Amino acid sequence: MKIPAIVYLLSAIITVYSSLVTAQEALRQIKVLDEQSKIIALTFDDGPILGVTQPMLSLLDKYQAKATFFNIGKKIKQNPQLTHLVIASGHEIGNHSWSHKKLTELNSEQQQLEIHQFQQQAKLVGLKPTLFRAPFLKTNQSIEQLLIDEQLLLVSASVMAKDAKKNVAVNNIVKKLSEGIKSGDIILMHEREHTLQALKILLPLWKQEGYQFVTVSQLIALSVVTED
Repeated sequence: MKIPAIVYLLSAIITVYSSLVTAQEALRQIKVLDEQSKIIALTFDDGPILGVTQPMLSLLDKYQAKATFFNIGKKIKQNPQLTHLVIASGHEIGNHSWSHKKLTELNSEQQQLEIHQFQQQAKLVGLKPTLFRAPFLKTNQSIEQLLIDEQLLLVSASVMAKDAKKNVAVNNIVKKLSEGIKSGDIILMHEREHTLQALKILLPLWKQEGYQFVTVSQLIALSVVTED
């Protein structure tokens, strides 16, 4: 099945999914409408990163894979050329806060600054992100309301690579992401060198199993949300 072009109506998405923007019910799992299709959303946190983002984009392109990059605002400011490269390659960029602080330890004004400052920086490179992933996946009622105000959908994941730390073994990542993957999964990875090496094994493996790789927004458009 070919993935159709997505006309993504933000107001409709927020109306349908705003009830999921809670600490307990962040978007994690999707039920794909076409049960014969095998579709997963690859997501990468913490970029853009020189020396990692570029080869990761090249590898994704090799396997006709699209992904959602949950970037950090300060890094977009430092590396705007990488952000433009991600966009030009047909990928999606989501809000991962301005500086990756643990938002639940901040007051409401600081939380707002972390979320809004990212949106302002993204605007400078021609973007209006519609998705948010909280640093450390930690959120609370104050953050939830800010996300509604900013028209951002909270996204978690159904499968996690556990690859954020330094020197994670490539084989461990491959094992975590090659067992139990199913259509509709949102897979959380990080922009790391060891993750890049793991993807060189995983992408052909997933491809051989018949999976297609889409952005989170594309997955939503092809799917219905579950609370699993």
